[in-house]
Amino acid sequence: MANSVITKTALAQALKELMGEKPFSKISVSEIAEKCRINRKSFYYHFKDKYDLINWIFESEFLEKVKASGSYLRFDFIDDLCNYFYENKDFYRKVIKLDENGSFFEHFRQLMIPAAKEKFKKVMGANDTNDLYAGLSADILVCAIRRWLMEKNCIEPEKFVRSLKEGALRAASFITGENSAVRS
Repeated sequence: MANSVITKTALAQALKELMGEKPFSKISVSEIAEKCRINRKSFYYHFKDKYDLINWIFESEFLEKVKASGSYLRFDFIDDLCNYFYENKDFYRKVIKLDENGSFFEHFRQLMIPAAKEKFKKVMGANDTNDLYAGLSADILVCAIRRWLMEKNCIEPEKFVRSLKEGALRAASFITGENSAVRS
């Protein structure tokens, strides 16, 4: 593992530990760096700010792995994604509460758009509305995951994903006017 990745991983772990002790807004870059026994400049060599560190955590812990596996462009990706968020729900519940510009969920939304666009392209061919559909799909997914994670008794990811799929099928059936039974 390259030194840069080792340092970034240590900074990520330090942030997670500090977020277990106090609110994100009360955590300074200096504290994160100090916990890793590096100076602030080293932090800024790797990340522009602590929000960038949160985004890197998601990308390195989850996104790089699913892109390598190829599930990024399949619906299985939603299963993997929800399992990851559920396993790390304590951390992401705190991240969700961050309401500032450049927040994680806007970053997450932007990462979901290309996958959604690719899906629509496969289903509907090259189309001027694919960008619109991809943005709407990303909005729906991000909002649904956010609400799900914030529920006091967050249901198991398998049940949540099953509900998402069923809801999407029912909505499509309603929109197209088809009254066929929806299968789970």
